[in-house]
Amino acid sequence: MWRRILYFFLISCIVIALSGCNSNEKEEEQNQVIRIGVFEWNQDSEQYLRDMYTDMYELENENVEFEFVHSDSKDPISGLISLMEGSNAPDIVLLNYAVIPSFIDKNLLIDLDPYFTKDRYDLTTKAANVIDTLRTFGNGKVYALTPKFNSSALIYNKNIFQKANVSLPHDQMTWDQAFEVAREIKQKTKDDNIYGFSFSWSWMQDLYEGLNYYYLSPLNMKLFNDQISDMNVNNERVLRFWNTVNGLYQDRIIPRKEDSEKMISNKDNKFGENAFLSGQIAMVPINSRVLYTMLTNLKASGQTLSFEWDIASLPVHPEAPNMGAQIGMEPLFAINSKSNNQEAAWKFIEFVNSDNWASFYSDRTEDLLTEFKYNTNTSVYNKDYNIGVFYQLSAPLINLDYAKTFLQYPNMKYIPEMGSFYFNKMLEGNLTPQEALAKWNDNGNVLLKRIKNNPGDQMDINFMEFEQ
Repeated sequence: MWRRILYFFLISCIVIALSGCNSNEKEEEQNQVIRIGVFEWNQDSEQYLRDMYTDMYELENENVEFEFVHSDSKDPISGLISLMEGSNAPDIVLLNYAVIPSFIDKNLLIDLDPYFTKDRYDLTTKAANVIDTLRTFGNGKVYALTPKFNSSALIYNKNIFQKANVSLPHDQMTWDQAFEVAREIKQKTKDDNIYGFSFSWSWMQDLYEGLNYYYLSPLNMKLFNDQISDMNVNNERVLRFWNTVNGLYQDRIIPRKEDSEKMISNKDNKFGENAFLSGQIAMVPINSRVLYTMLTNLKASGQTLSFEWDIASLPVHPEAPNMGAQIGMEPLFAINSKSNNQEAAWKFIEFVNSDNWASFYSDRTEDLLTEFKYNTNTSVYNKDYNIGVFYQLSAPLINLDYAKTFLQYPNMKYIPEMGSFYFNKMLEGNLTPQEALAKWNDNGNVLLKRIKNNPGDQMDINFMEFEQ
C-alpha cells in the first residue's frame, strides 16, 4: 500500500510541477471521455476496473475521464455488439478469450499493428504464447492486448523421479510419453501410496473435469454435430483416450476415488485436499494462478516440504504440438472500429500494457504479467522455479458457434454431464470404455432431441432414467 501511495504522490508532484509551465497548453486541451464497454458485468466490476486500470491513468492525464457501459441483455455477446454499433458507442471493449474471435469476424475491432509500428511498441517483451494466441485469433493480426494472464504447466516431484531412477519431464513431451513415464514410476517405486500422475492438484477434483480441461481441450472435439441432431462421441478417437485413462485408473497409476477419499480423511494428512503437496504424486498439470495461491498459502503456514519440485510445459498431442490448455486472458482490451476516439483509446491501452504498469502491479496480482520480465516475485517464486514454461504453449481456439449453442440452449449442459455419468460408470468397472461411449452416444441423441424441442423449459435430468 505504501508503494502505491508514494507512487500517486510522486505523480501528483510531477503533474503540479508541469502545470505551471504548460498552463496555456492545458487551457487549450479539451476534456476527453473514453467510454469502455464491458462484456461481463456485476456490481463490483466498475470499482475493480477503476482501481486496477483507469484511476492511475486519470491521475496522469487530468483531461481524461472514463465511463463504463454494459448491456443487460440475456445474450451478453449480442448485447455488447448492439452497444458497439449504436450511437455514442464505446471506444474500448473489454472481452474474454472465448468471444473475441466472433468480434473480429464481424469487423468490430481495429487491427492494432499499425499502432505498434507508429509508436514502436515492442511486443518482444511480452509473453510469446499470449501474443501468438492473439495473432491466431486474428489470422495474423493483433486486435487486443492484455496486461496479465494465467496458463498451465506440469509440476513434478523431483524426489519421486530420483527414487525411481527415471528421467525428469522435459518440455513439450507428448501425453503418451508422460503416461509411459507415470507407469514406469509406479512399477519402479513399488509403493501403493505413490502415483505417477494425476489430472488435478486436489484429491477432491473430479477426474472427468481435469481430463477434459488438460487432455482433450487442445483437440477441439465436438460432442455433437452442427445441426445438434447427432452425438459425435462413439468413435475410435474418443475410445482411445478413454481406454488410456481407464487403464491408468484401474492400474492405480493415477489415484482412484477410494485413494483420494482415504487421504482426505487421514488425520495425519497435514496438507488437506492438496494431493501434490502430500508428496505422493509424481506429476500434475497446474494453473499458474493455482500455483501462486498454493505457494503463498504454504509460505504463510510456515510448513516445509519434504521434497524438491520444478515445472515443465504441459504435455502435447502430436497433432497439436504447440497447443496447451486454455489461457486466461481477461480482460482483453480492444478498440471499437466504430469509435470516434480511437487515438485516445489506443493511448490508454498502451498505458495499461506498458512497462510502468507491469512494474507497479508486479507484486499486486496473482496472475502472470504479460510483460514477462516482472514475473519475479521472489516472495513466492524461487530462483529455481522455471516460470518460462508458462509462456510456451498457445491456447486452443474456441469454436464460438459451438460454444454459443450452450448459451442458446441452457439445458445443453446435461450433454457433458451425461458424459461424466458414463465415464464414472466406466471407472467403477460397471461398463467397458466402448460400452460407456455407446450409451452416452445413444442416450445423448435422445437428450439432444428433447433439448431442441423444449428450448425454454427448465429441465431436471436424472441420468438413471436412461438406464431403465
